[in-house]
Amino acid sequence: MADGNNFLLKDKKRVYLYNTKSSVHELVGALIVDKDAPLMDGQTEVVPQDNVDRQYWNGTAWVTTIVITYGINDDKSLGAIIRHPQGYVLQANETFTKPADGLYEPKWNGSTWVGISAEEYLKKHPVEPAKPTSQDVAMAGLLKDAAQFKATSTKQDILNAQLLKDLMAEKQKSVKQDTLNAQLLKDVASLKLQLKNSTTTA
Repeated sequence: MADGNNFLLKDKKRVYLYNTKSSVHELVGALIVDKDAPLMDGQTEVVPQDNVDRQYWNGTAWVTTIVITYGINDDKSLGAIIRHPQGYVLQANETFTKPADGLYEPKWNGSTWVGISAEEYLKKHPVEPAKPTSQDVAMAGLLKDAAQFKATSTKQDILNAQLLKDLMAEKQKSVKQDTLNAQLLKDVASLKLQLKNSTTTA
């Protein structure tokens, strides 16, 4: 079976594919093609390294690390920041030197990046407070109305609670009066009964 495979592959070759749409040209697979087939864009016959998960084609070899380049515009300002495979050859308008953190409006002086601090940048470009939109104004009005309604509702709840309290107090007074009236009627009836008994005895 192995001899049969070798016969089938006798006029074939294996090419390795890398992603041409990515600046790092990562390895994406392999392909069997005719032995005399010319290499297409995104193909190489160079064998990748064994037992390495991620590899990148730098034009001559497969590598496992990437580098970052910083573009230099015509006015020396910072341009595009791009990742490349290790071994990438710098172009005339690129550098491997990274601008310092916190540096604003970086400019390339031929050997390093220079610029201004955050404080200086804010002085040059003061941030104007955002003007409220009509929607913001409408929303603020709705929130104000809702707050006023809630305050009015709270006052009404307090008044209702006080009214209920007063009603309960009046009801308790009425119950006490009814009790007193009943006791008074009972006493009057008792007196009448005593008088009647006294008259009968005489």
